Amino acid sequence: MRLLILGGPRFLGRHVVDIALARGHQVTLFNRGRTGPQLYPEVERLRGDRAVDLSPLDGRRWDAVVDTSGFLPGVVGRAIEVLRHQVGHYLFVSSERLVEEAFPGRAAIPRPGLIIGPHDYMDRFPYWVARIAEGGEVLAPGRPDRPVQVLDARDLAAWMVRLSERGVSGIFNATGPDPPLPMSRVLEACREAASSDARFTASWSSRV
Repeated sequence: MRLLILGGPRFLGRHVVDIALARGHQVTLFNRGRTGPQLYPEVERLRGDRAVDLSPLDGRRWDAVVDTSGFLPGVVGRAIEVLRHQVGHYLFVSSERLVEEAFPGRAAIPRPGLIIGPHDYMDRFPYWVARIAEGGEVLAPGRPDRPVQVLDARDLAAWMVRLSERGVSGIFNATGPDPPLPMSRVLEACREAASSDARFTASWSSRV
């Protein structure tokens, strides 16, 4: 499969590249070249800012595109106009109707929950891992029994590549595990993994 990936190999996109290459696909990256320029020397790279210039994509064809970097409707719309007749399947990580309308029966829209895993730069989950590893008293977030669902970026990437391979269409909520874990168990797992002496103090009050 000839696969175009819009966005840099920073987190989820990086795992998509890894999975696609491992499955023998021909990968093309289109991004500004600011993230991991030394990564994947064997992969074709097209340089450009999708917000202003998509000309490097002109005249090219791919079997599928994976879009992990479309955050604004206008930006997504520009990519759609260029790629409408150049790719067979469009996988968009978000929730915009523009893609479904432009690729009827040819679009997959995964809507992930909290993505975690290697190369996570957003500090929503890594903060707790690092803080708990330091040990001592940790002010725990929320109620201990609050349900939490997290999704490993590697699992999400592998599933997304399979959707592209099979040309699956539809909207999907992508998260796990089911049933959810209590927040206390997530924090305990971080403590166990770090062999830490962290002590958790609840930040919530039972007062109404």
